[in-house]
Amino acid sequence: MDLYRYFLISSYSLLSISFLMLISTGRLNLVAVLAFAGVLVASWLIDTARLGRVVTKTWANLLMIGCLLGAFLGWRLLNMPPIETVIYLTLFASSLKLLRWKSGRDWLWLYLVSFCLTLMTAGMTMDARFLALVVLYLLAAL
Repeated sequence: MDLYRYFLISSYSLLSISFLMLISTGRLNLVAVLAFAGVLVASWLIDTARLGRVVTKTWANLLMIGCLLGAFLGWRLLNMPPIETVIYLTLFASSLKLLRWKSGRDWLWLYLVSFCLTLMTAGMTMDARFLALVVLYLLAAL
């Protein structure tokens, strides 16, 4: 196994475990869970050169502006709790970053988002599943 493959496995493990922590809170709906799981699979295929399609920078910027407007409207008009609005916004921004070619700076941003998702999960729940996932998260981070 070469170093790049090991890097990808550890990076996607870190992202997947933080996502599993978020799922364990019960705050995500099934559509969001399936969509982000699909993004993780598609991103893996992009990074291993099995899928050549990526989101262009222009489309990513336009989609992010639309997502910001949608999050604001959902928060104000649909009375979504602020923490759920932030969670969905974070997952959408991460999805846009995952579906592009990534540099070292992008990976650092994804690691930071993964850690922030872990912190948000810690604030929402504290049970045995969370403890087990934190141990796995720390092992993946090593």
